[in-house]
Amino acid sequence: ARVEEMLAGEEDLFSVRYIDYGNRSDCLTRGDLYTWDTMLERIPPQAVSCSFYGAPEHIREMTSLTVEEMEVFTSLMKQSSPMQMKVHQCLTDEDMFRHQTGPDLAVTLRSKDGRDILTKLSLLPNFRMFFVQHQVSRLPVSSSVSAVA
Repeated sequence: ARVEEMLAGEEDLFSVRYIDYGNRSDCLTRGDLYTWDTMLERIPPQAVSCSFYGAPEHIREMTSLTVEEMEVFTSLMKQSSPMQMKVHQCLTDEDMFRHQTGPDLAVTLRSKDGRDILTKLSLLPNFRMFFVQHQVSRLPVSSSVSAVA
C-alpha cells in the first residue's frame, strides 16, 4: 500500500491506497502500518487511480459517491465492458511508491460499442446535474488504445 494522506491530530491517522486492487483504507493508525521489503518495489503497482480526461471539475474532484450513484456507475461500467482506455496525461510522479495524492492518470474510456464512457455517464439521471454547465468533449477513437479487462 502507499500512504496517500496523513491526518495530524491527537493520534496520527493515515489513508492508504492498496496497489493491488486500488481500493483505499482510511483512519489507520501507526500500529496498522508496517514497513515492507524493498524487493516488493520491483513489482509495479497492479492498479492505478485514474480520472476522466475532459470531465467537469466537480467529477474530477469527487472522492466518494452515494450508494445509489455507486450502483449506477458500477452498472454502467459492467455493461460497457470490455473497454478501451487511452491515457492522455500522467498526473503524478512515475515513482508509484512515493507519497502522492490524487489520481495518477487522466484517461478516456470507450465502451465495447465504441462510445465514450464519460458521455454515457453524462446522460444518466444520477450524474446529469454534474454536466449541465460543461459540454463533454467528443474525442475521436484513437488507434493507440489499450484493452482493459
